[in-house]
Amino acid sequence: MRNLPNFTNSDAHIFIKELMQSKEHLDITMKDNPYIEVCTERVANFPYFINNVSLEWIINYLKTGRHDDFGVNPNKRDILGTDYQTKVLKDLVDKGYPVSRVPFIREYMPHITIIVFFLFGKLVFRLKRNLQIMDYLNSKGI
Repeated sequence: MRNLPNFTNSDAHIFIKELMQSKEHLDITMKDNPYIEVCTERVANFPYFINNVSLEWIINYLKTGRHDDFGVNPNKRDILGTDYQTKVLKDLVDKGYPVSRVPFIREYMPHITIIVFFLFGKLVFRLKRNLQIMDYLNSKGI
């Protein structure tokens, strides 16, 4: 068992790769700052700070089950911007991945939750509800 107070991003990266090698179904929640929370049926949420390359690595695993992490430096920090979640979501929607919106009855009204499903897991986005994102989702039938 890992000592969580000393759990670095490199440790998280190694642990995620171990989960991938075991073909675990990963539930990834996109967060701000930018980081993600990773969990499986057997592992509770733990944080992993992402950069452009590590985000591509995670999404590639979710799509294909391949866990190759050549060129991924978990300690590199990219400036992804405050709207990186929206950009990633739009890219995935435009590529035709299955997407589901959590009904507003279960939502805290200033936010909207969108789930993108893959063969080896899912990505959960919790975005601030605004006219632009609502228009985009409605235009895509989501």
